[in-house]
Amino acid sequence: MSNYHILSADQYGNSYRVVFHVPVPSQVNEIGTNYRTAIVEWQGGAENIQSSVPFIAGAELTQMQAGELYEVSETFNSNPTQTLADKRDALDARFADVVSEVQADFQDRLGYWGYSRDVP
Repeated sequence: MSNYHILSADQYGNSYRVVFHVPVPSQVNEIGTNYRTAIVEWQGGAENIQSSVPFIAGAELTQMQAGELYEVSETFNSNPTQTLADKRDALDARFADVVSEVQADFQDRLGYWGYSRDVP
């Protein structure tokens, strides 16, 4: 599994369209629903989950459809004076930030996913 994929770059090689694959922890929310289950249901079911990566490995897509991975796409900008290693390191750091941000968002957005109640 790849943590991220670069899909395109601008003509100068300073701006890239990147797709990050964020791992979804196998933990339960406030009411006992596993976040992986919540992610799949939130996206309309496994059959509706597709990747924006045209060359995605079958195993990665299977992980997405099982709720183990969540895909985030964004533009990553670099500096023309950066070496390839510098760009890679900056992108690796951005991946770590995206993982933290998205996993925190899951807890906020899906913290009570699946809760239902009939008021007596």
